Amino acid sequence: MVGVAAEGGSRLTAKIRSQFVRVSVAGEDLLGNSLKAVIAGELANCSLGVLWSEDSEIKDEEKGYNHHKMRDVVLAASNPRQTWRVRRTEDLLKVGWGLSGAGGCRTYLLFLHHPGHAAILLAYFLRFEPPWDYSGRYLIVGLTVMQMEALARTEVGRKTQHLVGVNLTLHTSLPSPRNTTRHGNETAHVTPAKHLDSVVWFQFSPHFMVGRSGRYGRDYKVVMALSEALNFTPAFRRPSDGQLWGQASENGSWSGLVGTVARGEANFGLANFFLANPDGRKEVQDFSGFYDSDVACFLGRTAAPVPRWQSLARPFTLYTWMAVLATFVLAAIALFVITFVSLSSILLYTWGIHLREPQLSVVKGAGVRTAVLTVWVYAMVLTIAYSTNLTASLTVAKAQPAVNTFRGLKQSGQRVFAMGTFFRLGMAASENPDLKVLANRLEPYPNLQSALRPVEASKGVFIQSRKYLEFLVSDKYSPHGVPSMRILRECFAPYSIAVSLEKNSPLRPSFDVVLRKVFEGGLVRRWFLEALRLARRDKEEENGEEEELEEKEKEEGGVPFSLNHLQGVFLILALVLLAACLAFLTELSCGKRNRRNG
Repeated sequence: MVGVAAEGGSRLTAKIRSQFVRVSVAGEDLLGNSLKAVIAGELANCSLGVLWSEDSEIKDEEKGYNHHKMRDVVLAASNPRQTWRVRRTEDLLKVGWGLSGAGGCRTYLLFLHHPGHAAILLAYFLRFEPPWDYSGRYLIVGLTVMQMEALARTEVGRKTQHLVGVNLTLHTSLPSPRNTTRHGNETAHVTPAKHLDSVVWFQFSPHFMVGRSGRYGRDYKVVMALSEALNFTPAFRRPSDGQLWGQASENGSWSGLVGTVARGEANFGLANFFLANPDGRKEVQDFSGFYDSDVACFLGRTAAPVPRWQSLARPFTLYTWMAVLATFVLAAIALFVITFVSLSSILLYTWGIHLREPQLSVVKGAGVRTAVLTVWVYAMVLTIAYSTNLTASLTVAKAQPAVNTFRGLKQSGQRVFAMGTFFRLGMAASENPDLKVLANRLEPYPNLQSALRPVEASKGVFIQSRKYLEFLVSDKYSPHGVPSMRILRECFAPYSIAVSLEKNSPLRPSFDVVLRKVFEGGLVRRWFLEALRLARRDKEEENGEEEELEEKEKEEGGVPFSLNHLQGVFLILALVLLAACLAFLTELSCGKRNRRNG
């Protein structure tokens, strides 16, 4: 007995499979009955497309089988269906590939009147991107073994998920999995154009890295999760031209990762691959479902710190200092009016109160004492607030105001640097007018080192995904814990991260199931944090700093003030002494002049 079973989506493994069933002409009726049972069972809710070839010049005894009987079995079903008669290759272009209705379940049954008609189908398959329903189910009856194998080797046949071929000329045999055709005790292997395990990648920290710990990173873990769930062993390869994601040339071809996948040199690729189409990459490839997300941000040099000599003034703002000065003057004038003491003595007395120093003079009178006590309370609160904040201002170097917005970046006139032109197209398509201006300033570079060199020289900013920039700042630009680079606060264009697939790849349904489970299980975030930890450990081991850092953290109990921290007070002392010397010299000069005149 021969059974014909349609491949269901739940039964599809990661291997691209084509199955061939060979039965004798005597089993033609049995095949018809089996086909009727399958249509009534597994295909009960499917739309059917029926294609048959016919040539009146072929004699009845040369016909491989009664294709009218097979066709009538299908036409007797109650399923929604369409029929086409095919006599030449051009007729296949008129077929409505992509049947409507039935919840997306589509099945095509092709009955070839004679093995010679297989040339029609093969010629169609060898066309450049012929119209075809890659996710439909196909049953092709009437091919020879060699024709079946040739069909499976074509680009269209390799990408078709559910493809069953039936030969009605020899003895019976069961379907053989993984692109094999079994007849008797011999098995003829169908060699595909390439294997599923071909993965194109390049090192992009921290998502795909190679270090002392071997390969690691979020994207590497995604590949290994796919291989474990779908039972294949990945074979990693880099873009053949040495580029990164790649870009389109004038003739429409692509370089880099996109080009490698688009040309069929690898089954899929990933390296923080954005699920977006500003550069037209979707025209030559497909995407899987997303498994992570990120945003595009700008990286620039950390603003230079405020000079240390300004540390003494930083506990208060400018307006606070102006209020203190005004209060000092008003307090001195008030005490002068009340006491009728010399103005110079009152100023010195008020200055002493602000410094919380005891005064030798004894104030008399209730009004004067009330005024002095009020000034003392004010000065006490003021000096405590100042001294409390002074330690922090002397210890922590404050950065100067920096650009953090698109508008500020535009007004500053800074240039924008990037790897490739992907972000330029994204900014140019934005509705934000400031981003459009920045898109015109973007200068693409072929690699990371050349793109970061002008940023290190403070000539502009670098644009890339935020997670990558965070890793870059932590790994490369924080040698002593103080980052020399910073990420601007305003970011744009949230992107989804996906796997790059061949156009019409049959892998997407299986990949999407695994990626969705990985994302919902929280594994992506865990793998990202693990990559940061491994990268940090690799760097410490390479630099031999792991033990030194631990000992330093134990020994250091605080930050001793250096001359750099306290340069402000020495500068003020020098200026005041200089002013005193000038005043003294002025007094001497005036005294000599008075003596001469006297």
